[in-house]
This record gives sequence, structure tokens and C-alpha cells, in this order.
Amino acid sequence: LDDLVNLLPSRLTGIFIVAASVLLPGQSPRGAWRVMWRDHSLTQSPNAGWPMSAMAGALGVQLEKVSEPGGYSLGGAGRGVEPQDITRSVRSMYLAAALGLPAALGLTYLRGLYLW
Repeated sequence: LDDLVNLLPSRLTGIFIVAASVLLPGQSPRGAWRVMWRDHSLTQSPNAGWPMSAMAGALGVQLEKVSEPGGYSLGGAGRGVEPQDITRSVRSMYLAAALGLPAALGLTYLRGLYLW
């Protein structure tokens, strides 16, 4: 049920991370979009790969889970993660959330209109 409920939010989060990368210096919206579409299905979860791969592409890094079973690599041959990437990813996360807030409020408003 968790996977079903999060189908739309996970994909929207990926899209909002791509949008945030347009506004943040040093991030690549083209890379975010490309990696998101290419790598989103590499994780075991049907939802986790969308925001994770978008962030990997935006930052130009390779995110990797090394384990058996279920290991994956998002972002391909990107550079390794550096300490500054933590700050970059947190800024991106905050901006993606800020971009998603009007959408969430708008949907809540529209939902309220149709409940009465």
C-alpha cells in the first residue's frame, strides 16, 4: 500500500528536484532530468529511485548502494560525493519542497471545493 500511495509524490519530488536545479548554481537541470529518467528503476523500490536519481544527476555525482541483493548505482560515472554535496543537496531539498508547497496547497484547495 505504501508503494501505491507514493507513486505520484515520488515522481513529483523528482520533478521538483529538477526544477530546483534550474535555480541553484552549480547544479545541472539537464543532468537531473536525464539521470532521473535513465536510473529511476534501478532501486528495489518503485518510488525511491525518482528523487534519488534526480539528485544524483543535479549534483553530477554517483550514488551507490553496495550490497547483495539489491545494489545499484545512480548517476553512472559521475564524480564521487564530496562534503560540499551535503549542503548542495539540502538546499535543493528545501527549494524542491518550497516549489511543491503551492502545488500541495492548490490541490488541497481544489479538493475542498469538491467536498462541499
